Parts: sequence; C-alpha cells; structure tokens
Amino acid sequence: MLRILHTADWHLGQSFHGFDRDLEHGIFLDWLVGVVKERRTDALIIAGDIFDSVNPPAGAQRRLFDFLARAHAAVPALQVIVIAGNHDAGARLEAPAGFFESMNIKAVGTIARDTAGEVQYDKILVPLKDANGCVRAIVLAVPFLRPADVPAVPESSDSYLTGIREFYRRATEAAVSFRDSQYPGAILIALGHCHLADAVESRESERRIVSAGRWSGSNEAAHHRTSARG
Repeated sequence: MLRILHTADWHLGQSFHGFDRDLEHGIFLDWLVGVVKERRTDALIIAGDIFDSVNPPAGAQRRLFDFLARAHAAVPALQVIVIAGNHDAGARLEAPAGFFESMNIKAVGTIARDTAGEVQYDKILVPLKDANGCVRAIVLAVPFLRPADVPAVPESSDSYLTGIREFYRRATEAAVSFRDSQYPGAILIALGHCHLADAVESRESERRIVSAGRWSGSNEAAHHRTSARG
C-alpha cells in the first residue's frame, strides 16, 4: 500500500486585503507535519503555488524550508514532490536540488530540453516507493506550462492551449512507456498546475487576475489537478 497526501496553493508570503497571512500559514504547516506523521505518509505531493509571488520574502522561504526539514524529521522515508505553479519562479524552486535530493524531495519547476531542443519528458517522471522500497506509482509531475514550454502545433487557432494539450499527451505516452518497461503494474498519477476552462471570475477576489490564452472566464483559473490510472 502507498499512502499519498496531496496539497497545493499555499501562497506563502501572501497578504490578504493588507493582512499578513504568515501566522495562519505557520499554523497550517504545523498541522500538516502532524498529519504526515499521524498517517505514516509515504509521499507528499505539493501541486504548485507554494509562494504567492516569483520573488517571495525571506520569511516565506523560511516557512517552506522549515516545514520540509520538520516533515523529514517526523517521517525520514517521506518522499516529497513539488511542482511550480503560475505564482512560483520555477528555477528558484529547483535551485536547492542537492539539498532536496538528500531529503527525498523532487522539485520540478522548469521543462528541460536536450541539445536538439526536444523536451526531456523523463525529467518529469518521478517513481514513488512504498514502505518496503517497491515502486508502486509513477508521478507525471508537470509544472505550470508557459508558452515557451509547449510544443508548436501547426494550423491551430489557439497555439498555447493546443500546445498544452499536446504536451500532456506526449508526457502521458512517455509515462506509460517508462512504467511498462521499468515498473509494470505501477499506477500512473498525473500531476499538473494548469488553467481551468469555463471558469468565472470571483467577485470576492482580493485582486484582479488575468489569465493568458482564450478562455471563457477571466478568473485565475490556474489550479492543480491530479488523477490516477492503472
């Protein structure tokens, strides 16, 4: 059995209508450490928007690193997967890669390409192990995709949206091939931080948020999604 805990959209460093949310963020992260330990979690998936801005304050960054250290201390075998959301700086999130690796943390903030410019889909495939060390799942960890990240699709009326669909299609094919060749029987978990179609703007939002591309709504529309398949 593989115990997975999923969370997203922390927005560390956010001020809400002028009120600093650091205290409530601290309370939430204290609670989350307790849940990770109580439920003997094998893997924690954080699906983007860790921070509220691409240049988060030092206090927000301390919150993240303090949480990761405490979660690791509570459950040393805990595997953590973090992807960048539209509010995050992907390269910044990946910067502590060496430190993260020593604590079973995988951060995917950017899309890697080879010398020919082709997407390296294997870089966003992350195996998850159960308590016995057996790989039980393959996570397809897709950060928020910006226009430069997606493949060009000829004769498309909306190249960005069509490119996102094509990226996920190719990434899924790569995940299935990797799973079937390396870990037959493992489940696939698709993880992404992406636009939500057919959404409407919330009148209670504390700020106006504009979404790129052609959508039927104008709200933030960039929420996480997860799905699993056998």
